[in-house]
Amino acid sequence: MSKIRIAIVGCNNMGKKHLDCLRNNFADEVEISGILNNKTTKEKAAELGVHGFENLEAISKENTDAVIIATPAETHAAIAEKLLSRKIPCLIEKPLGTNEQECTSIENIAKKYQTAFLVGHLENYNPAIIKLKESIDAPIKSIKAIRTSRNVNAQRKTSVISELMIHDLAIVTDLLDSLPNKITVSKQNQYDWCSHAVVKMSYQNTDIELESLIADTDVVRTMDIEDTKGNNYHIDFPLRKLTKNNETLCEGGNSLYNEQRNFIGVIKGQEEPYVSFSQALKSVVLSNKIEKQITNNQIISEKIKNFQKNL
Repeated sequence: MSKIRIAIVGCNNMGKKHLDCLRNNFADEVEISGILNNKTTKEKAAELGVHGFENLEAISKENTDAVIIATPAETHAAIAEKLLSRKIPCLIEKPLGTNEQECTSIENIAKKYQTAFLVGHLENYNPAIIKLKESIDAPIKSIKAIRTSRNVNAQRKTSVISELMIHDLAIVTDLLDSLPNKITVSKQNQYDWCSHAVVKMSYQNTDIELESLIADTDVVRTMDIEDTKGNNYHIDFPLRKLTKNNETLCEGGNSLYNEQRNFIGVIKGQEEPYVSFSQALKSVVLSNKIEKQITNNQIISEKIKNFQKNL
């Protein structure tokens, strides 16, 4: 049986991880048809020992069976729509788009051309999250998570919400399958909104508190879930470890492997995407609601400063 030819559009940080994972785990099933990396394609392709596509138009069904899109979020819709309209299945890195309209447009194109796509919410493929969904058998009472990153030198056009907290928002929307009734946002004074945010959300019977921080500090990525039976689940994301009442339910595994295994199954028509379009859309809508609240807070804060200045 011939190998699946996969191209990678955007082959820097996450794209390079995808390339390495495919080579290390799926060499018998997959070959890399090439990469596209904007102005650095030629140099990057030579560095990685793969073909470099001149532009997006060069990627076609004749040379590629599927594409992984690992570019900035604001480019996802334009790239995905072109590829899906050529009937090329896509794995689109999170978030699916920057707003509801972009996400819906991608979905509509996929339906029109009857071509599958999968959204790369990597933490939803974390073995600890998969095991949690299998294990929890009572309504969730509360979720509290903290996620930090040392990526302080990145040029960020968006807030810490869409860059970092989106991982936890995707998990919350997966577990609760709804949007909150109330959202409040805050941050520590020494940070700006691009670096820090605390988001509290109230659902019908569940309270959520998520904190994300990008700073030169120790990396912490944990989540604590309490159900209505009094069970306490703790997730250590880097270790992919889940405990229930301090008893280990799972530890280890490979989230990216799980994601790519699902993508290959989707390409072959053997599986459905583990993260549904509805879940990915809810994550973007929720992220937008939070960012809108942050913008409102900034406007109010600026008005207060100007008022005090004029006293």
